[in-house]
Amino acid sequence: MRLSLVGLLVLCACKGSGPTLRIDLRTDVVPRFEFTAARIELEPPDAAGRSRSRTVSVDPGADLVAGARLAEVRDLSNGDWRLRVTLLDARGNGVLQKLTLTRIDGDTGVTVLMTRDCAGVSCDDFAAEACLGGRCMDARCSPEQPEFCSAECIADLDCTSLDACSEPRCSDGFCFYASFDERCDTGLWCKPGEGCVPRPVETIDAGVDATFDSTLDTAVDTAVDSAADSNVDAATADTLLVDVGGDVFGMTDADVPDGCAAELCNGVDDDCDGVTDEAPAHDDCSFPGTFALCDPGAGACRIVACDPGFESCDGSDANGCEATTDLSELHCGTCGNACDAGEWCDGGTCGPDRPLDLSVGDMFSCVRMLSGDTMCWGSGSNGRFGDGGDVGSNIPRVTGARELSA
Repeated sequence: MRLSLVGLLVLCACKGSGPTLRIDLRTDVVPRFEFTAARIELEPPDAAGRSRSRTVSVDPGADLVAGARLAEVRDLSNGDWRLRVTLLDARGNGVLQKLTLTRIDGDTGVTVLMTRDCAGVSCDDFAAEACLGGRCMDARCSPEQPEFCSAECIADLDCTSLDACSEPRCSDGFCFYASFDERCDTGLWCKPGEGCVPRPVETIDAGVDATFDSTLDTAVDTAVDSAADSNVDAATADTLLVDVGGDVFGMTDADVPDGCAAELCNGVDDDCDGVTDEAPAHDDCSFPGTFALCDPGAGACRIVACDPGFESCDGSDANGCEATTDLSELHCGTCGNACDAGEWCDGGTCGPDRPLDLSVGDMFSCVRMLSGDTMCWGSGSNGRFGDGGDVGSNIPRVTGARELSA
């Protein structure tokens, strides 16, 4: 099923009920031709907090000049967070990066503004600067914090027209450029600032990139189904990134014929549209800590990148980046680095067990350890220790309780 948003992602540490940060993206960098994914990085207000990082694929049909929801990050702490969004091309290379400083005070929303005229502009991160409208300014600038912005427009007429196939849009005080491919001839797309330019020419490693040697095909095939008539070029022509023509993303629930189903990554034309494992099948390749896409040539998921703190240590793409190297005693810090007996993995480093959370109750206390054990002391009456008994202890002892609920 096609998402009407960029590709909503929810990041959750799932340890509490802290505030949620809703992240929206507004940009005139053109999805599909100029970038295909966005990397989200969140740095906490203090060193004790945990950073969050994830890469999300981008719907090539999304109207990002108008803006779309990029992610929701849950269970954060109040304070000033550094949010960095990087737009990535099909090879995973950064196209444009933007730092936004946002203050979280309860559930919060922030819109990240990224203008194409910032490509190649370097700003001082340490001075908390970021580029917008081709200029460096306060990184706190956003529609939610307009007092930190130096606006360049009030209306569309304040923005310079660049070419015949794009139109300026003044939004939140800055000039964005909406592109219209339908104003270009067949085989061309609208690149703001240059006009109608040729679509990327597909280059394939001996026809099939069977070895996934990182010499990947470009983001789109030359012969896309611009007429949306179901006659798209074969999905196998692009072994990692599939066609993004009209029919690929045009299937909705109502369009799926009786007896058919949503497209999965399995080498089967599940939705009966004549194309196997097209873009909706990427949703079947969602694994924790992993950016993966469906390889239609193999009918299987392929790992593109692992998030920091995750690695694929079993050599299989089928389960994504399965090892949490920040916490795994078998793969602590990197694949194959096993901790010694009595040691636990803490932030990618082997070390002794240590307390994480303390809970104080009525005449007893418990602490949760890095190892996952819970140790309690004090009165054990009425099953306080969670070990099925009523015997207390004057010193901390490991109990059967796995959650702190004092």
